[in-house]
Amino acid sequence: MSSIMKELEPVTPESMNTGDRGLDAEAAKWLSWDRNPETRMAIRKLVEAKKTEELKKLLMHRMEFGTAGLRTRMGPGNSQMNDLTMIQTTQGLVKYLKETLPDSTKKGVVIGFDGRHNSEKWSKLVATVCVNAELPVYLFKRLCPTPYVAFALRVFEASCGIMITASHNPKEDNGYKVYWDNGAQASIIPPHDSGISQAINESLQPLDSSWDTSILDKESVKSLIVDPMDDVIRKYNEAALAVCYTREKNSECPVRLTYTAMHGVGYEFVCHTLKAFDFKEPIPVIEQVKPDPDFPTVKYPNPEEGEGALKLAMETADKNRSKVILANDPDADRLAIAEKTESGWRVFSGNEIGAFIGWWCWTCWRQRNPNVNCKQQHEGGGARNKTRGRQGTLLSRLVSTCTRISFTVTVAGHLVTAGHFVLSDVYMMSSTVSSKILQAIAHNEGFNFIETLTGFKWMGNVADELLKKGKHVLFAFEEAIGYMCGSRVLDKDGVTSTAVVAELVNHLYSNQSSLSQQLEVIYKRYGYHLNHNSYFLCHDGDTIKAMFARLRDFNGTGTYPTECGEFEIVHVRDLTVGYDSEAEDKKPSLPTSKSSQMITFKFKNGCVATLRTSGTEPKIKYYTELRTDPAKNLEFDEVKTQLQAIVTDIVKHFYNPKLFPKILARQ
Repeated sequence: MSSIMKELEPVTPESMNTGDRGLDAEAAKWLSWDRNPETRMAIRKLVEAKKTEELKKLLMHRMEFGTAGLRTRMGPGNSQMNDLTMIQTTQGLVKYLKETLPDSTKKGVVIGFDGRHNSEKWSKLVATVCVNAELPVYLFKRLCPTPYVAFALRVFEASCGIMITASHNPKEDNGYKVYWDNGAQASIIPPHDSGISQAINESLQPLDSSWDTSILDKESVKSLIVDPMDDVIRKYNEAALAVCYTREKNSECPVRLTYTAMHGVGYEFVCHTLKAFDFKEPIPVIEQVKPDPDFPTVKYPNPEEGEGALKLAMETADKNRSKVILANDPDADRLAIAEKTESGWRVFSGNEIGAFIGWWCWTCWRQRNPNVNCKQQHEGGGARNKTRGRQGTLLSRLVSTCTRISFTVTVAGHLVTAGHFVLSDVYMMSSTVSSKILQAIAHNEGFNFIETLTGFKWMGNVADELLKKGKHVLFAFEEAIGYMCGSRVLDKDGVTSTAVVAELVNHLYSNQSSLSQQLEVIYKRYGYHLNHNSYFLCHDGDTIKAMFARLRDFNGTGTYPTECGEFEIVHVRDLTVGYDSEAEDKKPSLPTSKSSQMITFKFKNGCVATLRTSGTEPKIKYYTELRTDPAKNLEFDEVKTQLQAIVTDIVKHFYNPKLFPKILARQ
């Protein structure tokens, strides 16, 4: 303690002597505030060595809320995740929470953490700040999946939820995910984005009490702290039965399922939900079943990476003659799926998984509601409703000719009240960079489809708005293997999705079919929706800006490109600058943001391609989809060849690695 206290003596800018007065001030402030000996010493050594450029990167730029709240490297400085930035963020969040939701002192905060380095410690620091502010705290005392925090928030009617996780990021990273009182992500949805950021900047100096986690064990605050784990496990799995459609058949599933938690938290909780669905325990990938923050068996703990990440799962499945692999990412909010076919293992894309889960949810809903037979008539052309405005206000008013009915359904011994619904009350949604297969299904079957901006923060909040209006949200997904089955959790949920897919697998294999075969059936009925998504790495912000600036002034023409190689472009939408060539007023219907790059090109042949920067990683992503009319009976290989040709031209002419050598191909 004495050595630490010596380090905590006042530090002045004059004692820094880096040669940069602004940097000296920030370094002195950091060393005066930080009480973690490791991160303090790291900054101290850099100051003594006059490593000014490295110090500038660490101290002169603060983390900003991005696609998933805060998510970045762990380490010293304002730009990384550490004890001090965790306290600062929470002090600001609590300040904003009390200002905007005064009853938060009664309703409290839900706090959870995953299995990464520092996650448990930081959950206690977060809880300490909240308790000192006299906020009741639902603190998970052991690691939990991210969907549990979103679910618990709604169950306990808390004001806010905080999950310490970096999801599928590398082991060096961690993060801070925020949910608002509706159970949907609040981190960067207006007006909370700017409000939280401003409150954090006004709360940077840590209170002495914020460091003392021993308060959590004191008798005087016991009434403010509850461990919700047992209650949440029970209630979560009871609620999950709302999307359990064939429970009476699940115990006889003809195919064995292999499961990997990817060194994360999922196994225990997936087993609970599968048991609630009356499935037997899956075959675990033993090497990856327990949480391990070093993720020793994978280069990246991201099942979206495909065969590289699923190698051990495939070996386990082969040894056990299992035909289907279900894989969660480390915080169990996403789901990857692979199936053994005659030609080997097939890893499905997020869009393909979205197609067959969406089809399954719709098919089962129709079977539950056979009397809803009439197709609705929409103003403005069928299932094309979109979210508009900064908070996703629904602008399209639906007009239905159907007769409203009431119904209840018994599922697994539980009475599920479905309420009063017609097809105009039923919705599915996906993000703008995801496949529009749900739109095709909706147009054909008569329910509603909504497109949102990228991320479940948008879909969750739109779903909440729909629920408040008495609507029914069947399913939502994003191409990055995130799925929301039903509306019990207003975020992507890999745990419930795993059980739903297990039930789909049981249904298909019991009828001598498979996931691959069913996907082909879906495409034959609703049209091929073939996708090719990938990314390039770029760690240089100026290069990224230059690449997108070139697309807005293509080859000095003063406008966007009208062709890409041999393929003609008929429409451009730029959500960074707020331009849409197809709109009458040239303004896009979706919200715009100058803080991120995102341009969509629509081609004459029906292909749609979006280029955007990642909110959490140094990536320039591209998303392409070629959609076909089922009436044209095009062959799969023909569509695939044409899509690949477009992707090749996009890489050559838009990314142009020869012009921008700092843009690196995916390894």
